Amino acid sequence: MTLITSFFSIILFSLLMFTNVSCSEKGTAKLSSKDSENKTTKTENRLKFSSGIRAILEDSKGNLWFGSHSEGVSLFNGKSFQYFTTADGLSDNQVRTIQEDSNGNIWLGTANGITKYDGYKFTVQKPIETSPSLFDSPGITSKKEPISSQQNQSVTKVNNSNLWFDAGTKDGAIGFDGKELTYLQFPLPNPRNSQDSYSLTDNSKGKDNMTWFATFTNVIGFDGENFTVIDNKMLNLQKQTGVLHVRSIYEDSRGNLWIGNNGIGVFVKRGDKLIDFTKQQGLASNKKLRDGSDSPQGTLEHVFVIAEDKSGNIWFADRDTGAWRYDGSTITNFTTKDGLTTTQIRSIYQSNNGDLLFGMGDGSVCIFNGVNFETVY
Repeated sequence: MTLITSFFSIILFSLLMFTNVSCSEKGTAKLSSKDSENKTTKTENRLKFSSGIRAILEDSKGNLWFGSHSEGVSLFNGKSFQYFTTADGLSDNQVRTIQEDSNGNIWLGTANGITKYDGYKFTVQKPIETSPSLFDSPGITSKKEPISSQQNQSVTKVNNSNLWFDAGTKDGAIGFDGKELTYLQFPLPNPRNSQDSYSLTDNSKGKDNMTWFATFTNVIGFDGENFTVIDNKMLNLQKQTGVLHVRSIYEDSRGNLWIGNNGIGVFVKRGDKLIDFTKQQGLASNKKLRDGSDSPQGTLEHVFVIAEDKSGNIWFADRDTGAWRYDGSTITNFTTKDGLTTTQIRSIYQSNNGDLLFGMGDGSVCIFNGVNFETVY
């Protein structure tokens, strides 16, 4: 019995050793449970959008909002995404801006009006008051024009506005003062060219109570009492070679005003000087007409977004040629070879911890890690 028992013990030990070795060898080809969880989380953290990311917001609760070009908006709570469209109450599935008011409500500027999200439902919002025309003199110049006394009530509301929205086909912007939406009429030339559009494309808060508004046709500054207009005449632009088609505007921490165009590139206003930054940097193409047609790599002509990082670098998002960083002396171009998923960028957003998020034309979101780009959503 002892011999038989020893014999079976040896066989059983051999089988156990073989089984352990086999399992170990198979295990090396598998992810650990932790790695598997990470892989699943990473996959789930990818946006399902395929159209461009036009707007990004990190709200006061730490949630991230992503507005798409044609698929509505998505809310990411750090673990999963929720998707909302017109079926949920959005006024349009093209979400151009996302902002938060002091009460934690989320405001979405769309291609067809304004929608507010109060944490429970989406509701379409409309201006309660409309300001009268603030400018009716013939001819637009760069001089400041005073507003009339009867406009003070509307102007007071406009001055208290922290959120701004496109007013659709109207020649102005809609401001929210925390209570009501008020329409601000932009100054227009008289007679007006019917082909010119003064719809809001971007805005930026500046120093001395100045708010800068970008329109397709010009740039308008409003300090609460006076308008300042920057137009083709001021910049000495000619129709034959290229005129303003403004898509982005930003006043940086030094007080420089950056103006991004679809075709001409970037202008910068330093004090009273207006400089063609794209030409100055040698980044203009050889096209005779600087318009909205495609530009080759290495040029800076279709700037849809301008932003500043925590180090004071100025970033430009180009429709055709990727991201550009200007440190005050040199300008650097980042493309797909640096990790971008596409060279078309639709938005730039600085998160609460200072990271720069880039909304891409293919529906993904990239982050700049200080050296290159990584896809995060």
